[in-house]
Amino acid sequence: MSCNNNNRGIDKGVQRMKNHLLIAVVFLAQGWLFGQSLINTAHLDHLYKERTVQGKSFGIIGIYSEYPDYKIVEDADEGWACVDDAARAAVFYLNHYRLTANEESFRKAKQLTRFLLFMQAPNGYFYNFIFSNDSVNSDFRTSLAEPNWWTWRAFFALSELFVPVRTNDPALADSMASAMNALIAKVSPLYNKEKTFKIIEGFSVPCWLPWEHASDQAAVIIKAAANHFKFSQDPRSLMLLKSMAEGILQMQLSDSSSHFDGLFLSWENSWHGWGNNQADALLDAYEITRDGRCLQAALKEIDNVHPYMIEQKYFSELNFKNINGSVKILASKSDGQIAYIMRPMIWASMHAYRITGKENYLTGAIKMCGWFFGGNIAKVKMYNPETGRTFDGINSPEKVNLNSGAESTVETLLALSVMELNPRAKQEMLNTYINK
Repeated sequence: MSCNNNNRGIDKGVQRMKNHLLIAVVFLAQGWLFGQSLINTAHLDHLYKERTVQGKSFGIIGIYSEYPDYKIVEDADEGWACVDDAARAAVFYLNHYRLTANEESFRKAKQLTRFLLFMQAPNGYFYNFIFSNDSVNSDFRTSLAEPNWWTWRAFFALSELFVPVRTNDPALADSMASAMNALIAKVSPLYNKEKTFKIIEGFSVPCWLPWEHASDQAAVIIKAAANHFKFSQDPRSLMLLKSMAEGILQMQLSDSSSHFDGLFLSWENSWHGWGNNQADALLDAYEITRDGRCLQAALKEIDNVHPYMIEQKYFSELNFKNINGSVKILASKSDGQIAYIMRPMIWASMHAYRITGKENYLTGAIKMCGWFFGGNIAKVKMYNPETGRTFDGINSPEKVNLNSGAESTVETLLALSVMELNPRAKQEMLNTYINK
């Protein structure tokens, strides 16, 4: 009798253990589900390295990573790391910290910021490349300290990171502020100048933008100036923002009979997808100035052009001619598609969604993210959440570049991180591309 009672006691104990185990499994499963993410930093972490040069410690991002072993490859002319990629990676790691509270991501963001500061030239602009022997490439044409892409990206990254860095690293924040002040002092008089125009293929294009007509570069300046003005109230930043916004507005196509009605030309009479941040930047300008023209122009491109891009599986380059107000296509390319084409459109759509709350902008952003998961002309999954790698590009419907360099990696993670910073968007993304 006592033996039977003991057995029943043991059976009850075992059952209780099973019940507790089941509850634990359920909680773990729920934690995994709620913690699900499309973001995998493994490959970017592989590209991230730390160096100490002249007593200064900083982080860099290896530029090229080639199939099949994905080791970092140095370019003989340029180098093995650059401001262009470090700046974007710093912004991503900040986003990742906001998503996960991962202190290591924030530390990497700050280390990459230190690299940007290291690369600032005495003239206020930034050199771009550094060699694996830690020497700065100061004379190759894509590394000159001049008003060019890498300088604007450095400005944007510094402006994005300044406020969070200021709360826990005042000394670094002071250096960042000094760097931005030196740049603004150089740039502000350069672009706050007489508003003149030039006729190119029938279009009247503004001459006060970077490289005379580069609205794509102007967009990055706006995003940086908007950030800077928010925390500094520096009138030079506001003037710079307004000047760049006015130029971008002049670069917008207007022809209601065209599929490209509302598209922003990138430079002269051409459009290219990479760096096409104009709509997103004008939304930043609108939030600062409340100039309704900026809002209307940005939404016009998103409303009219993005759906056609999705339908056509995207373009990489377009050239236009204006004939008496009618927009004609001179040339178009669909090959050469890269992650850097997709991220600006996704950011613009999500920005529009944040401002307006309209569902079509969220839906559009989710559809465009499909490019990373096979919704492209090659029908290839360009991003692998299991490895964190993104292939470098689609050469044609039959050929994909299997390398996975810094730009492709970071631009993908920047797109996904903006989606996941919005809980609704994150769940819709998981339902669409993972839990289907």
